[in-house]
Amino acid sequence: MSVATDSDCSWTSSASAPWIAITSGTGGSGNGSVAFSVAANSGGLARSGSVTVGFTTVSVTQVRDPATCRYSIDPAGASLPSGGGGGSITVSTASDCRWAVSATSSWLVITSGSGGAFGSGSISWSAGSNTGPPRTAEILVSGQSFEVTQAGS
Repeated sequence: MSVATDSDCSWTSSASAPWIAITSGTGGSGNGSVAFSVAANSGGLARSGSVTVGFTTVSVTQVRDPATCRYSIDPAGASLPSGGGGGSITVSTASDCRWAVSATSSWLVITSGSGGAFGSGSISWSAGSNTGPPRTAEILVSGQSFEVTQAGS
């Protein structure tokens, strides 16, 4: 980050958290620059800190490691008659975890809640009528499987 001040003004920089390190520009007079680095966040929560240069403070926010996010869905599946139907799935996760949704077959359509959302939410889905043999497909929600079986004609 750049520091712009009069040549006779001195300044120092500091970090508010041990996971933020000032790597250059710990102080000076007049214009200058400050560089900092942020250690990897292996914890299960987002974290916040700041870097202060002179009288100016800049917030630093780091998201959690996505691998620490856990997801659950309810219900776990559905059975449909050959005429089709639909339903919804409730997704539960922490507010700072993003989830993704995909269907394993083109006959199973996500109608809302297509993912990319943070925190808990819901998904609506539908399937048209089935004129062939019984079939099965899944809706995958960040590693969780919702299985849909549909009767044949």
